[in-house]
Amino acid sequence: MSLGYSLLTETARGGITPAPVLCRHYSPNNCFFYEYDPAVGDPDNGVAPGTPWDQVPDSWVCPICGMGKDVFEKA
Repeated sequence: MSLGYSLLTETARGGITPAPVLCRHYSPNNCFFYEYDPAVGDPDNGVAPGTPWDQVPDSWVCPICGMGKDVFEKA
């Protein structure tokens, strides 16, 4: 599955934003559905709001379980 954005979601104001990317894997920390939302980013881990998924650094990891971007799937 490609991690690029081809799915779009429509916001309440009528704008179009990329679909969120979910962490769908099993881990000891039970991180089943951490959602990366490009509008929010992950500022606590160096990813500014508005950062699309394809621009999130490859070194970034799930802030809940520590797994890498390779376990994320497009929602």
